[in-house]
Amino acid sequence: AHAMRRCGISLRAALALHRCALDDHQLEHARDDVDLLDRRLRSVPGIGRWTSAETRLALGDPDAVSVGDYNLPGVVCRALAGMEGDACTDAAMLELLEPYRGQRGRVIRLVVRAAGRGLLPLGRRRAPRAALSAHRYW
Repeated sequence: AHAMRRCGISLRAALALHRCALDDHQLEHARDDVDLLDRRLRSVPGIGRWTSAETRLALGDPDAVSVGDYNLPGVVCRALAGMEGDACTDAAMLELLEPYRGQRGRVIRLVVRAAGRGLLPLGRRRAPRAALSAHRYW
């Protein structure tokens, strides 16, 4: 447990990781069916839409969209429609990505990669960086 904490894994994440390890055989069988994998992953306590989408992206699902990400809607909305501020929501991002259904995850990766290389204008920062928490969960 302490080794996981030293790696930056919180107690909540460690419990979700443990539950996934216990259900590994079911998750492995669902690997080729992205809808089934999404349902199985989200049935594990501690795994929500964002974690499920990121896992499916890593496993090759070209249409997985990380809903609930703090920065992603702003980057995507700015790149695809020039939108700024409060208009950049998950719903707006999904609406802009709709023409790319089937390849939305790939479009997001390209947009994020372009933003990281300075090919897209950056929006203003919304909040100052928070200090890292020193909470102990163990």
